[in-house]
Amino acid sequence: KLPLDRIKIDKTFVHNSNEDSGRIIIETIVNMAHRLGMSVLAEGIELEEQVSYFKNLQVAEAQGFHFAKPMPAQRLAELLAKQSANID
Repeated sequence: KLPLDRIKIDKTFVHNSNEDSGRIIIETIVNMAHRLGMSVLAEGIELEEQVSYFKNLQVAEAQGFHFAKPMPAQRLAELLAKQSANID
């Protein structure tokens, strides 16, 4: 039994999600993680098509330029505060 609760799919695989071979690997990883009760994070999401694909696979966490570019911590705090204010 491994002390893990999350598997991260590397951006290399994400970038190949438009090819059959890439999808086979991704779907195998996601299936394995879900069967082991682990969450999955997809790294390197850049396109709306990738967002939809991973949502359909029930991948609940994602990161990448599609959501935001790297930024200083202060800018991140401002962005999160603004989004939090929009939710309330």
